[in-house]
Amino acid sequence: MAPMLSLLTTSSWLGNWLREGRPAPIGEGLVPQSTPILRGDEVSAPAQHDGVHHAPWYATLWLTGVDYFSSLGYAPGLAIMAAGYVAPVATLILIAVTFFAALPVYAMVAKHSSDGEGSIKMIERLTARWGRLGWFGKTIVLCLLGFAMTDFVITITLSAADATHHIVENPAFSEFVPKRPVLVTAALIGALCIVFMKGFKEAIGLSVAIALPYMLLNAVVIGFGFKELQAHPERMQAWWDKITAFDVAQLRESLVKMSTEGAGPASHLSGGGMFTLIAVSLLVFPKLALGMSGFETGVSVMPHISAPDHQTRVRNTRKLLTGAALLMCIELFGANLVAAVLIPEKEFWVAAPGQPAGKAAGRALAYLAHELLGSSFGTVYDVITCLILWFAGASAMAGLLNIIPRYLPRFGMSPAWLEFRRPLVLVVTAVCLVVNYAFDADVEAQGGAYATGVLVLMMSGAFAVLLAEWDKSMRRYAFFLILGVFAYVTVVNAAERPDGLKIATMFIFGIIAASVFSRWRRASELRVCGIRFVDEESESLWKELANRSDVAIVPLRSNTPQARMRTEARNLQHHHATESQFAFLHVNLLEDPSQFDSPVGIRVYREHEHMIIEVQDAVAVANAIAFVALSLKVREVVIGLLDSGTPVVNSLMYLLFGTGEVGYAVRAIFMRIREESLNSQYEARRTFDKQRDTLERDLLRDALLLDEAHRQERTHEMFQLEQSKFEAQVASTPHLPRLILFD
Repeated sequence: MAPMLSLLTTSSWLGNWLREGRPAPIGEGLVPQSTPILRGDEVSAPAQHDGVHHAPWYATLWLTGVDYFSSLGYAPGLAIMAAGYVAPVATLILIAVTFFAALPVYAMVAKHSSDGEGSIKMIERLTARWGRLGWFGKTIVLCLLGFAMTDFVITITLSAADATHHIVENPAFSEFVPKRPVLVTAALIGALCIVFMKGFKEAIGLSVAIALPYMLLNAVVIGFGFKELQAHPERMQAWWDKITAFDVAQLRESLVKMSTEGAGPASHLSGGGMFTLIAVSLLVFPKLALGMSGFETGVSVMPHISAPDHQTRVRNTRKLLTGAALLMCIELFGANLVAAVLIPEKEFWVAAPGQPAGKAAGRALAYLAHELLGSSFGTVYDVITCLILWFAGASAMAGLLNIIPRYLPRFGMSPAWLEFRRPLVLVVTAVCLVVNYAFDADVEAQGGAYATGVLVLMMSGAFAVLLAEWDKSMRRYAFFLILGVFAYVTVVNAAERPDGLKIATMFIFGIIAASVFSRWRRASELRVCGIRFVDEESESLWKELANRSDVAIVPLRSNTPQARMRTEARNLQHHHATESQFAFLHVNLLEDPSQFDSPVGIRVYREHEHMIIEVQDAVAVANAIAFVALSLKVREVVIGLLDSGTPVVNSLMYLLFGTGEVGYAVRAIFMRIREESLNSQYEARRTFDKQRDTLERDLLRDALLLDEAHRQERTHEMFQLEQSKFEAQVASTPHLPRLILFD
């Protein structure tokens, strides 16, 4: 990420465009000239509210639907390839899990997360004190973030890959599109990137315009499918005969031709009969978990649901979740049934020697639309399907742009590019392109990874509700059972298709690696995003100190009279008794020092001849000392060295817990500010020289045409302008105090 960071710090057009006109992050905040003063209950700089659009739950439902319902584009085909003609039976189990497990869980998540932040936020809150400094709870949340990112990234790549499949297999488009799915999918992902680089906001109206026609077209296709079954009852009878006389060997023979993974769980069973059918359905239904992808999104849209109060919003959200689940389950079961009965098995075959690839894999309903209603209707269906799949990718991209900056800085993971939308879009797009290439734009291959991400989020929802309802014994047992169901489904899916687990693990380690690097690189920033004075006296005394030019601060580890009497800095104080106003400084850290930055509380008071400054809720001692010194423009900072521990240990203590050898850390912060200041002055001087050369060149050009009086006037104006610019440049140079370290 070093090149990205370098671009963000430049003043080139590309750097400005990536920052969208904001200042460079490295120089930003090094000298606290405009650190906001917080009043009352503010916890950070005043938020910029651009207004949240509200709509009735039945309109907001379609915003959830672009993610949830879009899986109908590929779920029926993947279900047949995973379960063969047993897919409708396995779908009934999926529907039961949806209504008796997923829906109750997310109804409770809506109750406990009315702001729409979902189950991960609940777990972060409920596990905040687990382990030392809450690190055990943070580890859980970090793992969940890895799976959430897997879910979002695979949503983008899988949706784009399935859209490609619809385009390539459509007769109207196939001759104009190259037969290279990886390139076509990459182009769709690139188009998504371009849209978000220019700016994109989810619109409820747009989601209704896409998702509602899509569901209506699905209903038409499924309806004509049932009409075809009514006209040819022998097809339904043939399927029913297979179910009633179920034989695992027959199913296994079909599945081997449909999947590159072989027969899956069916390869471990033998025999037949109803119990074996149920066993096979229980084993294969985790592969159908793609049909439960919309619940977390359903909670995330809660702020958009219009309601007069909190309770009504929760009730309306539950209506939304129930309505979405009903629509999805009805169409999913109908789609899987007509696909299993009407589409020949060979149309689901994967390409193999002597075995051409089928045309229904990943597009079962599109195949039926072309076969039952003609190519014109089928083309319309393909276009609408591509739109909703693309919009699902846009929804996932918006989710990533929301979740990454929200969680990572709170866990001390703060790469500079997280603060800017465009660099973040580029990073996410690059990851999606790599995933697309790794899976060769194969819809079936990505299905397992997507299902793993969905199921882990379901499990996190059940775990969050279990913790929230722990005091209610009946609910505790019920949600513990639901958690066990989701754990079983997740383990079965991950064991058979570990791609999702691998991707999530890579995301987790990637987050940690990038965060350690960014933490080390940005450790010498001031890391104070606001100040709050304890009382009016503190603010008044702070301003008094800021207006003096002879202040020297002495940081102490303990804020007691005895500590102030014992400090060796008193010798320096007596030596400078008539020259300096000494102020003793004590810094208290946050309970959770892993945060990258935090607003601080400041108390200033007099005690006899001493001025005392107390800083509360700092993330690091050294950074708080540097912040106070620079804010007050003090003359000297006097720090006693601990002389304990090795440099490596002190560095780790500073990076992880904000402590360590404070004196050297303060020196490093001042050195960085000095280096940034020199670089800034060098760039300003270059600009100044260029402007001066231009002015002098223009003056020399015009000198021949001016009389003596006008020539002298122009020369005088030029020198005045140069002098004012030079003085402004000198005035902007930050004041750095003298640092005195003693044993």
